[in-house]
Amino acid sequence: MTLPSSGSYDEPIFIAPADDMAGALKIELPIAWWLAVRGAAALAFAVIWMAESWEKAGPLKGSTKVNCLTQDLAGLLMALLGAYAVHWFWKQRAPTLALILGLAVAVASIALHHM
Repeated sequence: MTLPSSGSYDEPIFIAPADDMAGALKIELPIAWWLAVRGAAALAFAVIWMAESWEKAGPLKGSTKVNCLTQDLAGLLMALLGAYAVHWFWKQRAPTLALILGLAVAVASIALHHM
């Protein structure tokens, strides 16, 4: 048996199956675990957000401090809802892009909150 020469059309061309290429960035977790992962991420985000809010409201006293923390809590809820909305919108279209865009919205919102 002779091997085909370079440049010959007889060379076997390997094409990876679509499942292998699409799953390059795919994270395989059981479906039931995704709720726990999302909840843990949201909890960590909320802890960081409120710790930063507490530090910012440190010199304030009484009802002014409570008002500032309440406004920051409302901002936290809006940031979480915004990140989830972006993730939900893109989830059916491109799951990997949905994860990246949802995280980008969360990072941008916490960066703007820090300013």
